[in-house]
Amino acid sequence: MTRAAFIDAQGQGRHGWLRTLGTLGLIIAGAIVVLIPVRMLVFPWLQANGTDMPEPMRSGILALAAGALFAGVLAGLFLGLRWLHRRSVASVLTIAPRFRVNHAAIGFTLTVVLVGGVGILIDPGGVKSLADFDPAIVAFSLVAMLIGFGIQASAEEVLFRGYILQVARRALRARWAAAALSIGLFTVAHYGYGVESAVFSLITAVGLTACVLLLDGLEMAMGIHVANNLVVGFLFQDLADANAPSASGFAWDQIAADAAIMLALVGIAFALRRLALRPAAT
Repeated sequence: MTRAAFIDAQGQGRHGWLRTLGTLGLIIAGAIVVLIPVRMLVFPWLQANGTDMPEPMRSGILALAAGALFAGVLAGLFLGLRWLHRRSVASVLTIAPRFRVNHAAIGFTLTVVLVGGVGILIDPGGVKSLADFDPAIVAFSLVAMLIGFGIQASAEEVLFRGYILQVARRALRARWAAAALSIGLFTVAHYGYGVESAVFSLITAVGLTACVLLLDGLEMAMGIHVANNLVVGFLFQDLADANAPSASGFAWDQIAADAAIMLALVGIAFALRRLALRPAAT
């Protein structure tokens, strides 16, 4: 049976719809506080200069902008947890006494290898020609994406598979109904411009939610999410075209590969759980 300590918020805090709505309001306010200057300053500057800017630099700046926006989301959520729910920030991160860096590192490393390796095998022509750019620009892009996606992806995990999952558990009572709601909201939020985008997001959401439930914490899911966005943004995708409509027809090979990767990562999470439950030698 899947353990419920994390999804039950470890029994911490005060709950109720008014507190939840207030926290969601703080999340929206935090996002707006950041979004206004980003839209007024960063986006006009990119529109004026982006076409002449090397793609890795442009994508790095966009990743930083996304990180700034989600930093506002995190700030609003953390204020809601402390002021309204009266519980610790750690309660939406992990059941463990400390953040399990090893779980995050395992998820990050395996995802870099699997997503990068499989992506190159499926579409070697789709890899960016980073060797054509100044090494300083490439280095800036990598660091900017590590920072930007580190914040953005981690914030999404805290929001969807931390806070929303726990709130849904209290509202719906059934653990799997709560998981389904969290998965559904994540998929809708990442719908993009086509069904194919929704399918990728659904597969990812199911896999990451399974990791969270198996390990009673977000650490491995955070590592996976950050690494996936980093590899896709750094090696394969111009972030300025991230919202472009999907090409006609389904990329069945990529969808199958994504499902296989997530299944493998869930298997690793299951193995980590088994190791944690193994009695200590005497």
